[in-house]
Amino acid sequence: MKSKPNKSCLGFSIAELLIALVLFALAAFVLGRAAMDSLNAMVRPAVYNHNQRILNETREAVFAARSRTELEAGGEREIALMIQGEDGTDTENVRLRWEAEVFPTRVLNVFAVDVTIRVEGGEERQQLIEERIFAYRPSWLDAEEQEQLLNTKEDLFRELREARGEQEEEP
Repeated sequence: MKSKPNKSCLGFSIAELLIALVLFALAAFVLGRAAMDSLNAMVRPAVYNHNQRILNETREAVFAARSRTELEAGGEREIALMIQGEDGTDTENVRLRWEAEVFPTRVLNVFAVDVTIRVEGGEERQQLIEERIFAYRPSWLDAEEQEQLLNTKEDLFRELREARGEQEEEP
C-alpha cells in the first residue's frame, strides 16, 4: 500500500527559491565583472601606462636609496616605453631625472618624500610629474631629529595625562 506524500515535501518554498536566485545573480555579477575586467586589461596595451611605469621606476629608486643625502642628490635612469607607431607598436627611450625632498613626519622613522620627475626624450615628450611617497627608513633619522620627535611625543602624553587628571609616574 502506498502512502500519500506529504504536501510540504513536494518542492521548494518561495523563500528558498528567492534565496537561490539572489545567490545565483550575485555570483553571476561577480564572475561577469571579473571577466570584463580581465578582458579590458588584455585589450588595453602597455602604451597607455607610461605614467604608471615612470612612477614605478622612480619609486624603485626611492626605496633603493641607502641614505637621505643619496636620495636628495637625485638621479636619472633611462627606460624604454612602448608607443603606438604607424606600423604597430614600437619602443622609445626616455630619460627620467628626479629630485627629492625628504621630510620627517610625526611618526617615528616614517618620512615623506616629495619627488619631482622630469621626463625627457621621445617624440616631443617633455613632462613633469610630482608625487609624494611615504617611506619607513629607520636609518635616515639622525639623533637630533629622533630626540626632538621623542620629546614632542613625551610632552603630548604628559598633556593628555594632565587633561585626564592622572598623576605623572615617577621614573
